[in-house]
Amino acid sequence: MSPMKVQERQCRSILSPSGIPGADYSLNPYIGCAHNCAYCYARYMQRYSGHSEPWGSFVDAKVNAPQILVRQLRRTPSNASIFMSSVTDPYQPAERRFSITHRIIEILSSLPYPLGIHTKSALVERDISLLRRFRDVSVTFTIVTGDERAASLLEPGASPVAERIRVLSELARAGIGTSVFIGPIIPYITETGIQDLLGRIASAGVRHIMLDDLHYLPRLQDRLFPALRAYNTGITERYRAIPKDYYQQIARIVLEFCRSHTIECRILF
Repeated sequence: MSPMKVQERQCRSILSPSGIPGADYSLNPYIGCAHNCAYCYARYMQRYSGHSEPWGSFVDAKVNAPQILVRQLRRTPSNASIFMSSVTDPYQPAERRFSITHRIIEILSSLPYPLGIHTKSALVERDISLLRRFRDVSVTFTIVTGDERAASLLEPGASPVAERIRVLSELARAGIGTSVFIGPIIPYITETGIQDLLGRIASAGVRHIMLDDLHYLPRLQDRLFPALRAYNTGITERYRAIPKDYYQQIARIVLEFCRSHTIECRILF
């Protein structure tokens, strides 16, 4: 693994029109992501980053993003929804140093814009007092497995799963909407202990779960398979013939659980 390269960058724009359902604009305070997830769909962004380093080994902090946001919001409808973030994690380790996400949330907290946050970091807990000021805000955590060893190999820079679930509970207690994104389903990993994971998620007060499949597997094999083999040397052999209804089987388990626990469930495949 290459050493992490972290540097400052000036941006000219911070709000981008979003194609994500329910979000008018996406906001990415950083370029790159130190979580270095083996299944990351955003690795294609490396070619636009100006970096020759592999995705997951560099982070650029958009240090002027709060000032640019203030300028852009003057031309943004007050009911426009904002999603943070689509191709980076707004609470990755660099946020402890730069506090860009914190300053952005401070700005938005006194304005009417609905805000959705997506992360794998327990650092979002730091901003609970700010998030409580919003009229419309939600925090989604990605959790693809309840197995801490598997998570540490698949998401080496992200917070431990237990920490994510603990913070989900704190957010729910603070009256902040929470969701869990089980996506992508990692075949033969996500299914292990899934009932226990779902129980822990429900106990944390989560009332929304989203589920997605690993439809972009061919683009990820060179990154994903080494992490899977480190977990279980023979597991990737099973990927040669994943049953056609495999993801539907997992979806049925999650749907059944959600129905019995009054949790809204969205299947995205």
